[in-house]
Amino acid sequence: MLRLTDAASAPLDDLPEEALASYLELCLARDPDAPLCRLHRGADAVTLAPLDQSSLRGDVEACLAGAAPSEDGAVGADVLAVAPGFPVGTLSVPLPAARSAVPGPETPAQIGLIDAGIAFWNPNILNVEIRSVGHLAPAQAGGVERLASSEIDAAIARGTAPEGDRANRRMLAAAFPGSVHAPQAGRPPLVRPGQVAHGTAMLDAIARTAPPRSRLHALELPRAVLRDSTGIRMRAVLPLALAAMADMAARATQPNMPLRLVVLLSYGFPGGPQTGADPAFLRAVTAVLDALAARNILLELILPTGNHLQGQSVAHLPDPEGGARPPLTWRILPGDHSNNRLELFHAPGRPALTLTAPDGTEVTRAEGRSFALLRDDDRIVGLIYTRRASDSLERTEVILSGRGPDGAGPGAPFGAWRVALGGPGPARAYVRRDDSGFEDDRAAPFRRSWLEDPAYRPRDAMGLPGTDDSSHADSLVRRAGTISVLCTGRDPRLRSVGAHWSGGDGTHPAVYGGLEADSADAPVARLAVDGPGPFMGMPLRGDGSDRLFRLRGTSIAAALHAGERAAPQAPTSASA
Repeated sequence: MLRLTDAASAPLDDLPEEALASYLELCLARDPDAPLCRLHRGADAVTLAPLDQSSLRGDVEACLAGAAPSEDGAVGADVLAVAPGFPVGTLSVPLPAARSAVPGPETPAQIGLIDAGIAFWNPNILNVEIRSVGHLAPAQAGGVERLASSEIDAAIARGTAPEGDRANRRMLAAAFPGSVHAPQAGRPPLVRPGQVAHGTAMLDAIARTAPPRSRLHALELPRAVLRDSTGIRMRAVLPLALAAMADMAARATQPNMPLRLVVLLSYGFPGGPQTGADPAFLRAVTAVLDALAARNILLELILPTGNHLQGQSVAHLPDPEGGARPPLTWRILPGDHSNNRLELFHAPGRPALTLTAPDGTEVTRAEGRSFALLRDDDRIVGLIYTRRASDSLERTEVILSGRGPDGAGPGAPFGAWRVALGGPGPARAYVRRDDSGFEDDRAAPFRRSWLEDPAYRPRDAMGLPGTDDSSHADSLVRRAGTISVLCTGRDPRLRSVGAHWSGGDGTHPAVYGGLEADSADAPVARLAVDGPGPFMGMPLRGDGSDRLFRLRGTSIAAALHAGERAAPQAPTSASA
């Protein structure tokens, strides 16, 4: 029998990002030894440090009871987020020293690529000069494991031979044991010879448009980040990756030379809010950019709008105008080993929320409550919490647990859940990222969830996937709002890029590119053509060989724009 327990009404605003999602994992007790970490930025470094489970549990339960949490635990002025931990322990990246020369938009930029599976030795990628290659690593490695210049040169030389690709991957597996190139726990590497690797495709796309002999720095993300089905680790690691990229470029550049960096991060982050209110991890990103700017390092982050247009991941809930708001249907798949998360952004007031399980069982978290655990009989299978998102918005999140590692724990019931939100005013719902694309255990798959409405029309009048909501104005489920949440910020150093395809009569919106929630109030998204048709894509190198893979996506569009952006830019009032 489904029921809610452990209800609380205390404010939860002092808890850092993802503290409650991590607390749920502790309550589920699926992995008693699962490590946790906390992200904090000091004066001279960005650090992911281990966080004791009892400290997090104590801080969350203190907040739930209305008491002050410990300043040296999960909560503190410098703590930006908590996340599942890494087996490497503390991960600390120093911020580069201040530079004497001040860069401007007219300064030729060096290029940074943050990705995975980057075959930088591919002999067909000729337009960029590989200056440094690194991998996020434990603190004893100074935050980043790096290849020496001689190792980079040797790998590029080997890349011209037929067996060079395999030899270089073995070299990276030894140099970066936590990367996608290395086997882990008896499983093969996530990226293998002959298979397309996202990082290599991004490198090739950048090289197509970059100025000749542009300097490029490649940073491999840890395997543990890419296998995380929640996206929490990616959000926590991103500020460290930016600091690491700046440090790599600064080490490779004379200290009296101005340093402008154009960095590509080709990952999308579905979610909200998309009204200009910054989520915590977006604030963490801009805080690192500000710290670098204070050191005379200008870093621009190139971001794809995301490929979630057809994901049925957003719903626009109308103002009930004194009546009842229509319930939302949320589909959970069987056999899922990832937690499923639904965010609802609404007017303040902690409105009531009713969940109806697939078997018709109904539970309601009362108005004014901020927290409740969801149980199926005596098993914890999820939670509901509400906290402030901005001065004008609250965020209510529902998390339903998937099956645990090795099938431990049955998880929340699968099927069609109904979510009914009370309170006045319009609201938005967003399905949070719960599939990473890097899955190496077929016995424990990650299956995405989505929203349903009978009025939603997946195809337009021509039979193609729709690119807007004009054909289903009466549907709660919408395409507007599927843009990556990082692309909704107003900071001109965050440059969002969408995709178009080219046809005989011009260019047309891609059938996958994320769409702004409110086009009239959205940041400007640059557009790049990523293929000659809606489904054909662009031929790109994807491994260390001369083989071409036909690929499409807003990440490719962003990579093409990153190469263009490396050229000197005309100064503007906003430096945009």
